[in-house]
Amino acid sequence: MKYLVGFYLLACLFTWSCWLPILAEKQGWLSLYGNTEGLATLGQFGPFVSAVLWTWVERGSALDLLKRLVQVRVSPACIAVALLGPPLLFATAIYLNVWLGRQAAPKLSIPEPVGTTLHFLLNLVVGGALGEEPGWRGYALPRLRERFSALVGSTILALAWAGWHWPLWWIANVPSSFPVYVLGMIPLTILFTWLDKWGRGSVLVALLFHASLNTALIRLPVFPAILIVNGLFWVAAIPIILTQWRWWLAAPTTPAR
Repeated sequence: MKYLVGFYLLACLFTWSCWLPILAEKQGWLSLYGNTEGLATLGQFGPFVSAVLWTWVERGSALDLLKRLVQVRVSPACIAVALLGPPLLFATAIYLNVWLGRQAAPKLSIPEPVGTTLHFLLNLVVGGALGEEPGWRGYALPRLRERFSALVGSTILALAWAGWHWPLWWIANVPSSFPVYVLGMIPLTILFTWLDKWGRGSVLVALLFHASLNTALIRLPVFPAILIVNGLFWVAAIPIILTQWRWWLAAPTTPAR
């Protein structure tokens, strides 16, 4: 457990050391001389750096963790859900919000393939996915599973993951309050855990899912429907738990890799 605590503290220290100076600049306490965007991007890699360091401390090598970043022996259906699930869920939330009269109907158009692909790859590498997932799903999740059931471990990870994001509520344009965000992170983390099980521990699946989430969040007018998005995360997560409840509530185990 001490390694998990150490991983989380280092991830937060690295990230917040990059992000809090941005807050100081916004308050007029210092100037970053044009390095704001670079610090914001660098801060995303706190979980990655911490995961590599603590894996090396534990095992003398981080090679196994890095191999799982490109583990491609995964069901094509799992990859399809990871890639297509977020835009379909967000689109559903948007049109539910339109039906409720809370936002204007967006113009229907086919996504431009080259621009969308480039945007996805950018989000994959420097948009949060690569910086975070080696830590959350690559390092923390399997160790939590060794100590807690899948449901409890996922809930703990959701709270930790949300807490790591906390400084963003002072430095970025966040579409919801922090408590609402946390309530959405719990079912979202359950979905990540479900995909991790389906993908047999492949961090690549988590990378693709995270990048798809971020790309869809930016390219679709989803902010007005963020409460519905959170609700749909629960709608997706609850049947997954109920249909596999024995696994979700089972005693801790070492995940098969």
